[in-house]
Amino acid sequence: MINEPINFLNKDVKVYEIATKEILFFLDEKESDCKRFCAKRNISFMPSITGKNVYKYDQIYNNFTEFEIKEEQKVDDEQYIFDNRILDSFKNNPVLFVYSKGSLKGVIHFCDYNRNVVYVYVYSVLLEFERLLRLFLIKNNIEENDIFIELQIKNESKIKKRRSEEREDINIDPFQIFDLGHITDYIKTKFKIDFNPDREITNLRNYIMHGKSLISKEDYLKENFIYNYNSFKIFFNRVEKLNTEFNKIYNLLVFEKYNI
Repeated sequence: MINEPINFLNKDVKVYEIATKEILFFLDEKESDCKRFCAKRNISFMPSITGKNVYKYDQIYNNFTEFEIKEEQKVDDEQYIFDNRILDSFKNNPVLFVYSKGSLKGVIHFCDYNRNVVYVYVYSVLLEFERLLRLFLIKNNIEENDIFIELQIKNESKIKKRRSEEREDINIDPFQIFDLGHITDYIKTKFKIDFNPDREITNLRNYIMHGKSLISKEDYLKENFIYNYNSFKIFFNRVEKLNTEFNKIYNLLVFEKYNI
């Protein structure tokens, strides 16, 4: 039964949930302290006390230059963290300034996507995505043996796993012995539904399930705070693909339920 499955995409993570709210502002009377603070942490920007300008720190010349904060450097605290506009902004600005109703409330760096709330969100979407895939197979009267035959999977180990858990009185729902890649491959083959690219979602799942860093440092041997933008872009795009495929399978089930 579909019973209106929960769409975790309605529980979007907002910018304010991962932003740094305890920020230090640039003060003229504390300029030397500000320089030391930025140099030690490889920080390039400090906002002005008014929240309208930003001071850019140059480590080579050990000085600050004041600039007006541009619109492309601003982000609303209620914005969805996987909004494409944020990806575009981060391309040229590793740090964005978070505003709420026109007031500066914090800053966000793309490495903030390593926070636990992001892991939990993506895990929740993956969990529901896999559940809906299995539900789609059930609604179309597919049996586990159909997948073994279609994909020519050697079923000995998986059958042994099912029988072992059944002996322990563990109730296994249909298709839970299959990997995500097996299920998407079967649906693509049998129903001509393209999960593209499904391997990106599988890689994302592995990162989330094994607690790997979503955004990597440039050099883990150095004690610095320099993160790799490309790793952020790859992660961001994978989540976008997951969201797209989630909506696809969700809508297919809704079409079937209401005979649309």
